[in-house]
Amino acid sequence: MSQLFEPKPGQETLFIFDKTPTYLFRLHVPRSKGDTSTVHVMAPAFLGRTAYHRDGLPCGKGFLQLPTKMATSRLKDHLRWECNYLNKSPYNLMSWSSSLLFLLQYALHRHTTDFETKPQFPNIKIIMIDTRDFPEQTFLRDLDALEWLHEDLDPEFKRLYNYRNGRFYFGEYLTQGYLDITGKCVEMTMLATC
Repeated sequence: MSQLFEPKPGQETLFIFDKTPTYLFRLHVPRSKGDTSTVHVMAPAFLGRTAYHRDGLPCGKGFLQLPTKMATSRLKDHLRWECNYLNKSPYNLMSWSSSLLFLLQYALHRHTTDFETKPQFPNIKIIMIDTRDFPEQTFLRDLDALEWLHEDLDPEFKRLYNYRNGRFYFGEYLTQGYLDITGKCVEMTMLATC
């Protein structure tokens, strides 16, 4: 069962859930955070369901239900890949892209620049899903989340919003918690695509 993005009362019109692209892609390597396979995509916070974030709320709490400041902090950490540091709490978000071309470029980037054990092509995998196989509020466009939160006073977050809302947009979508993709995905390795 998917953990759906449920807006707070009165915020339903801030998010566009019915224009999710038909296909989304997710790249994963052995060192990717969370757990990604052809069975499920599981956020790190779901792995430790009782874990609490450094902000005091459960890590697995629905993203759109969080107070604005906490949602801003968690989204910024996720989009800037700052959740990977040991002093950061687990996060409940996982990223997808509507751009296969972007992920192919990112795969080459990971293959050549990862600091520790560079993943080899057979270990760099891309999963493709048909979003019509999932409930409507399963996927949240990163720009919708950024638009919701960009009025926050955090200048670093405003820079992130402006950066993503301009020419550097690559079609990112988010899921949260646990997403069962058994029988709903195709997985390929970079070896097969080279």
